[in-house]
Amino acid sequence: MRKSHMEALLAQKSLKQKKSKNLTEELLAEPQETSCGSTEDCLEEVRSQNSFYRAIEEMCLSWDVLLKRESQIITSAKST
Repeated sequence: MRKSHMEALLAQKSLKQKKSKNLTEELLAEPQETSCGSTEDCLEEVRSQNSFYRAIEEMCLSWDVLLKRESQIITSAKST
């Protein structure tokens, strides 16, 4: 693998990590307003928000797995 190609992959990896981190921070920084009437409505809204954040967390975790795998590939390519 050529050096310039490996450098491009490393730069891409760094950008993906930065985007993932920025998205997570942005989502967590947004104020969560609730305009629910009854207790049951509030509980349902909290459940839906939890599902949303769980999905975001899972997406970030899968990015981490992909980035680690990509890093392993780059490392093994450098050693050959």
